[in-house]
Amino acid sequence: MTVRTVFDPGVPRSKREIMLAHPEHLRASHLPPPEPPRRRRVSREMRGLLTTCGTAFGGIILFAQSDETLWSVLFVLSLVTWLIASVVTLALPPVRLISGDYRRARRERELANLFRAHHGRYRLPHEFLPGAPRDLMTRAQAAVDLIENSAVERDHLLDSTANAVILPHHLWEIAVTLSEVSCILRQLAEATDGMDDALRTRITASHRSNLDTATTAVLRRVEALEHYATLVRSADAAYRAHLNTPHLAALDHRSRDLLAETARHDTSLPHLTHLSTPTPLLDQALRSTLTAALEAAHSLHP
Repeated sequence: MTVRTVFDPGVPRSKREIMLAHPEHLRASHLPPPEPPRRRRVSREMRGLLTTCGTAFGGIILFAQSDETLWSVLFVLSLVTWLIASVVTLALPPVRLISGDYRRARRERELANLFRAHHGRYRLPHEFLPGAPRDLMTRAQAAVDLIENSAVERDHLLDSTANAVILPHHLWEIAVTLSEVSCILRQLAEATDGMDDALRTRITASHRSNLDTATTAVLRRVEALEHYATLVRSADAAYRAHLNTPHLAALDHRSRDLLAETARHDTSLPHLTHLSTPTPLLDQALRSTLTAALEAAHSLHP
């Protein structure tokens, strides 16, 4: 299993899906946020039209005191030019709207604003260094996946409402700590690049001690999630067996009919074997495993 992008639980699911659909805009948390969207510049066509209109009106003003005939001709030409430019200018926005340019530009601005507003509220897979950070993140996500995809969670035999809040909360805090540990490790490696081993060890000793303490704390939290997931797996197995009980009873009835038919042929009725239905044992196993899973879930509450 590979590490997936982790989101702050406060980011709505709809916005998460939009951001995941445009991974090229996702930026690591240690990088600066994206630039705000720039206003669209005046198009080349629009600049040409404005220049034409300016020339037309400039011609009118320039030759206003000239010969009356020349002034009249220039006025008519300028007026016609202005009318044509005005019609084209008014026609451009609808044409661009129909062609999709405006929609694309608006969509780009919305995406830019979305990624800028939520910068730092997600952690990308490459933000977790290989080794302890990536391994622990993988284990945490695997444990949460097992819980969320279990039959007992699907059928609300666990505290599904609490799980929907607590599990993403744990994942996010684990991701924030592990990504920060990874970032500090990268910066330490860059700062001490080229130093001899003894000097590098002496300089980074205190930093690594703090990082080890943080990693150990995350390890305990991941182990608690895995313990909960293990109990959920046991409860899931008991629940699936419980759901199969009617089917087992039907098979029991068919098996006894088949054995009775064989016994009649062999005239050996005393050899019939009674197949007991395991419902009481399954019920007891389900109750005990669900109780253990719920107790483990309560231990995860902050």
